[in-house]
Amino acid sequence: MRKGEVMPDWLKEKIRQSNIGRKRTAETRKRMSEARKGIPPNKNNREATKKAMTGNKFALGRKDTPEQLEKKKIVFNTPEHKEYASKRAKKMWADPSFVEARKKFLKDWWDNKENRDSRSGENSHFYKGGLTNRVYPTEFGPALKEEIRRRDDYICQMPDCEGHGLSRKLCIHHIDYDKTNNDKSNLISLCSKCHAKTTLGDREYYTMLFQELQSIRGLGSTGNVEKSWQTYSFSNNITGLGSAGI
Repeated sequence: MRKGEVMPDWLKEKIRQSNIGRKRTAETRKRMSEARKGIPPNKNNREATKKAMTGNKFALGRKDTPEQLEKKKIVFNTPEHKEYASKRAKKMWADPSFVEARKKFLKDWWDNKENRDSRSGENSHFYKGGLTNRVYPTEFGPALKEEIRRRDDYICQMPDCEGHGLSRKLCIHHIDYDKTNNDKSNLISLCSKCHAKTTLGDREYYTMLFQELQSIRGLGSTGNVEKSWQTYSFSNNITGLGSAGI
């Protein structure tokens, strides 16, 4: 066929049938991949492929059975798979073109109101019953936050912090998650990554951990310390406390 001519359906089907079960060598696959690099996907072809693959047990739209999900969990939680996934992710994020493409995709996705609504408010998997709508009291302002950072020597107080986020201003965390309780013994400095852990992780655990830390530092009575020792047994493993006075 000449360049620019549209391939008839009967010829497409003939080529498709001839390729069924055909195994290409690694060199051929690599050559085909290199030839496709930089060529944007055709939108019509992409939609047609998506529609054709939906419901295919080997492709898009597949619904795994509970047994299959359990098998995947076992495989995905092996040290070998975790190491493979980590190396693959690091390689991708080290590529500037991938980072820019990812940023553009997320921006375009979020600019769509329907997408935003599907992940906002009660539809969000981070929804905590409207807690984020509570307004912080006026006393929880820049002056108080800076006082807490200075008290903590401008160091993240998470025991196992590896120094993430120290190039940015430290967050001030409410230990008991009560935004209205701005007693200084209830406030602690955390880097952005560790602060995210306290937001998404086990709140009871982090509440008792930081209460115990504050108690060790002599910053007032801080709740049920005895329960934290018995329940989590982290008291003997608190290391790298970092702040002066501990």
